Amino acid sequence: MPKVVLVKGNEWKEELVNCIRGKAGYYGLDLTDLADVAGINKRTFSNRYHQPELFTLEQIIKLC
Repeated sequence: MPKVVLVKGNEWKEELVNCIRGKAGYYGLDLTDLADVAGINKRTFSNRYHQPELFTLEQIIKLC
């Protein structure tokens, strides 16, 4: 299997997802809980979780 390398300039996306994942694990939250915290539905949260550039600043602040 080839080694996966992030495209230069996209490291922040992985960092953001890791931050969200870490907070969720610390507080014992699942995706539904995180969607409620961010004030969006579960499907929208899932889309933004996989494409973190779609999160609004307000949603990121709520999640952190």
